[in-house]
Amino acid sequence: MVVDQPLRESLLAQARLRLRLGMPALLFIVGAVYLYDAAHQQFEAHEMGVLSLAYVAYCVATYWFSIHNTGRWDKALLGTTVAGDPLMLSAFLYAAGDGAILFVGFYLFTILGFGFRVGIRSMRWCQGIAIVGFVMVAMYSPAWREMLMVTASHILLLIVVPLYASGLIRGLRDAQMAAKYESEAKSKLLANVSHELRTPLTGIISAAQLIQAETAGGDVINAKARSITDMAWHLDGEISQLLDLSKLQLGTSKDEVVAFTVDNVISNVVDAVQAAVTAKNLALTVRIDPSISVPVKGMAQSLRSVLINLVGNAIKFTDAGRVDVSAEAIETNDAHYVVRFRVSDTGIGIPAEHLSKIFEPFYQVERGTNRKYGGTGLGMAISKEHVARLGGRIEVRSTVGEGSVFWFDIPLEKAHIGSETQAEDASAQVVLTKRVLLADDNATNLALIREMLCRDGHEVVAATSGTEALSHLATDAFDIVMLDYNMHDIDGAQVWSIYSMSRTKPAPTYFITADTTVATKDRLLSLGAAGVMYKPITFAMIRKTLHAAFPDEIAPVAERTPRPSAQTPVQANVQTAAQAAYMPNRLTAVATEYLAHDALENLREINPSDAFAKRLLSDAKDDIAQIALEMSIALAEGNVPAVRRQGHAMKGVSLNIGAPRLAAFGEKAMTSSFEAIHGQRKELEDNLKQEVAGTVAAIEGLLSDIDRVQAPAEAGAQNGRS
Repeated sequence: MVVDQPLRESLLAQARLRLRLGMPALLFIVGAVYLYDAAHQQFEAHEMGVLSLAYVAYCVATYWFSIHNTGRWDKALLGTTVAGDPLMLSAFLYAAGDGAILFVGFYLFTILGFGFRVGIRSMRWCQGIAIVGFVMVAMYSPAWREMLMVTASHILLLIVVPLYASGLIRGLRDAQMAAKYESEAKSKLLANVSHELRTPLTGIISAAQLIQAETAGGDVINAKARSITDMAWHLDGEISQLLDLSKLQLGTSKDEVVAFTVDNVISNVVDAVQAAVTAKNLALTVRIDPSISVPVKGMAQSLRSVLINLVGNAIKFTDAGRVDVSAEAIETNDAHYVVRFRVSDTGIGIPAEHLSKIFEPFYQVERGTNRKYGGTGLGMAISKEHVARLGGRIEVRSTVGEGSVFWFDIPLEKAHIGSETQAEDASAQVVLTKRVLLADDNATNLALIREMLCRDGHEVVAATSGTEALSHLATDAFDIVMLDYNMHDIDGAQVWSIYSMSRTKPAPTYFITADTTVATKDRLLSLGAAGVMYKPITFAMIRKTLHAAFPDEIAPVAERTPRPSAQTPVQANVQTAAQAAYMPNRLTAVATEYLAHDALENLREINPSDAFAKRLLSDAKDDIAQIALEMSIALAEGNVPAVRRQGHAMKGVSLNIGAPRLAAFGEKAMTSSFEAIHGQRKELEDNLKQEVAGTVAAIEGLLSDIDRVQAPAEAGAQNGRS
């Protein structure tokens, strides 16, 4: 039997139709008989009443079993209704006498219903039982025996019409199956081609980067190599969107259900687009319903992707005015919220004739080769698929010249705080001492992560480049390896590929990256590594990663001895009364606009030493200046891959020291399209200078504050010793 819908859904649809149409038809038949043909009915009033009650019970029972069916009763329900529907109708036709001639057509309605909803085989069974039932009515009902020609004509209809309809149904189903197969085949082909294109594309990018590295600046070959990498990265972005859409349509895209807070997701989105908002001098407002006060469980990455796409589009198509983002609880109870997410803008708007088509893949309002805004036309289609997976439907309202509003409602289960906290605590336990290779070409990131590992008692070997990491891996043994994905000489993916091919049992290896896109995660996991860690790296993240790699090696509390790193001197840090008196003032000078208010506090969680904080902030200031210089050169040369690479580095450093505005600029630089970077080089350069100057000034202010507080504390300590 060919079924184009799940059998359970078909049975439930039939049960609903029985209640909505079958029972009213029953009342109509009984009423018509009593009003117009009471003398010719076969049953007494009480017998008709019993038969009516039996039919009501049958309808209610089949509906109840269909609602509560988990799959075990599919065949039993199908067999019961295939026989029960025509037999119940036959009983009423016998009881109704002459008036029943008006309702013989319900046989065909029932038979064809099974054909269209379930399949040809079920229709054949229902047809056979209906013919047998009608023949029995014609044989034993005096009214029908007197109408032989009418009876014969109806039997002929019950034979011929379903036979003819079966051919039509079979053709329709074949066409549906062919269309479904072709759609799936197209999506699979798109996914396979997109995936396979990445292999040679990676080789092209690597070869071009090697040519750039080995050729003196300004050479003609160097310029051509940059052109190759620019176009290759642009093509990689287009392929990523094709692959994402294909996975969503095929149902192979995966997103974990995790606990999160709505305000945190929206804050991440705002951070990601802040640089673009600042560059266009727009107002961005956020409103979150105060009633959404507890964490929820759901697919946070999918929700974040939709919001980034909607907010990014709103900024893209708004040249002046504002963009508003809101989350409102339109329904709430003890177990869940239904939240309406809404993004509105005062941009160019969308013509009415395009509103129904903008969610179709590759559809763009702009046509021709002189398009102002660019893009592939896949963003809205991907958002629609994500929202559908989240359990909602995306809607749009727009007026040309006034702006657009996009919104969607999704259910979000409330998280059980106690159990979530316990699970997090369990996953963040400290494991026994491990030998760790840590590779990152950025001094700030390397120092922070190394310090966190050492604080948990692990032995850390630090590498400042991919080449140095390979050298250590070739000569030493490690329990676990942590590789920054983007390093200037050899990236983490290449290091892992060489390392894994040279060992029969390589150590568990994790990539560290600031790129949180699904495409990058899939690409890294497809290489065979153990997992991905996202910046900013935290104690909980490191402990969770190590616990996942070594679940049975939990360190007793007494054995968790902080291990000093080679580059971090051990300090006694005896706190005097003077130091204690000044401690509360240490956070007062943090520039909240460019540095998070708890930036220094977070550093002190890693190492309470003032020397560590000063050294790390000074390194971060130098790293930011160097990255900014290299990004400025890349922007001047139109070197898109280098801009993206430096954007990734800038985001990583900024996240680790708590600089959200600069991190948002780095996110914009690393994710902007080829056309956007080339078309907005001047704006990006100005924005870079502004964000770097503000962040560096905030860091210098914090360093001065530490010195101001430290000076009297040291003087007090000196007086105490003297």
